[in-house]
Amino acid sequence: MTLADVTVVIPCFNSSGTIGRALRSVQHQTHVPREIIIVDDGSNDDLERAINVIRPTTPHLSIRYARHNTNSGAANARNHGWGLATCTYIAFLDADDEWFPEKIERQLDVMLKRPNLVISGHRYTEILVETQPLRHLRLRAITLRRLLFRNYFSTPSVMIRRDVSTRFRTGWSHSEDYLLWLETVAHYGAAQLIDEPLVRLHKPAYGASGLSADTSAMQHGETQAYRHLHENGDISKVWYLLATAWSFTRYVRRLLLLRVRRS
Repeated sequence: MTLADVTVVIPCFNSSGTIGRALRSVQHQTHVPREIIIVDDGSNDDLERAINVIRPTTPHLSIRYARHNTNSGAANARNHGWGLATCTYIAFLDADDEWFPEKIERQLDVMLKRPNLVISGHRYTEILVETQPLRHLRLRAITLRRLLFRNYFSTPSVMIRRDVSTRFRTGWSHSEDYLLWLETVAHYGAAQLIDEPLVRLHKPAYGASGLSADTSAMQHGETQAYRHLHENGDISKVWYLLATAWSFTRYVRRLLLLRVRRS
């Protein structure tokens, strides 16, 4: 068994019904992470009991459990897990999603071969969508300008160096992850996108129940992120205005797609 120098951070809120699937997808990795940190963000279900039931069935996984007394949001839970991590790299996984078996091996290899690279991500697929692994790894450099006009990274696809100084913005309910990717690329250089789906999301990227359904708030979160970058001097006013205009265009497109889905 190959142990990878990776900490997996899993924020959970009332996730007793799905945490087993997420952990099994980690157990089945071709390179197993050195540690998993589960942050219980004030759940009121039997999440801790579910984790303790799973432990004997996943003997190769080093699982640490931390709990918040009150629900404070995924950003705060991820930051808490990040602060407890001891490995060089951190990979984020949501409790209702699952990784494909070669996720850590492929992504860590990309990171290790590029010492200056601090963040990478990959494609995702959704439930009921079948995909085939690619024979040859394809990479794309994601610069700040590219990232301004499209968020290429779903959070369960991201691997980041533990020593990166930026963190998820707390107090935001939308786009706090997108802001972190933008700030990291602005301060540390381009990210790499592995052009292959290595995670299956068990909810659509948008248009499902929960935060992703609130397209208006998502658009507000994106423009808030661009404003934050501009105020911090990471982008000029011209790029701020261009990104904001494009975000509004995407917002209109999302509304149209949701209308089609519901018709």
